[in-house]
Amino acid sequence: EQAQQTHHEVLMSLILGLLRSWNDPLYHLVTEVRGMKGAPDAILSRAIEIEEENKRLLEGMEMIFGQVIPSAKETEPYPVWSGL
Repeated sequence: EQAQQTHHEVLMSLILGLLRSWNDPLYHLVTEVRGMKGAPDAILSRAIEIEEENKRLLEGMEMIFGQVIPSAKETEPYPVWSGL
């Protein structure tokens, strides 16, 4: 109910921030799993799949956001993961 009452620009900004905030953790997850000896291939392939899907979602949302609000710039900071 609250989401329905929230302006679409705010919701789209939240979605973009959430997707962007996953970039670094997913990159580090894939990097760490690749370096683990004996890690099952299924875990690595799933981590890569999730990382790629997040990138596709982010690209799609950025395109939609740019079309809905062409004058909008990335002004809001998003959470950044600084490492392990």
